[in-house]
Amino acid sequence: MSDQAVDGIPDWKRRYGNMRHHCALHILVGTVHQSYNAPVTGDANFTVRAQMDFSLEDLSKERVATIKAEANRLIKEDRRIIFG
Repeated sequence: MSDQAVDGIPDWKRRYGNMRHHCALHILVGTVHQSYNAPVTGDANFTVRAQMDFSLEDLSKERVATIKAEANRLIKEDRRIIFG
């Protein structure tokens, strides 16, 4: 790894989209963990899509709808997100 300085200008639109996507995945993981105590067993995260694998007994349409509703409820709370 080099310790040379690099000058550049971030693509804010792309960066902002990536931040939103990243936060949404954390909300999903938190929702599943809080609701079902199910850990993440795998993931594949890409720029515009992601796959999260959870240790769940079943993933029925009803359970997916419940997870989606809770995640959307949290998003609508418009909580402050601190990047650290």
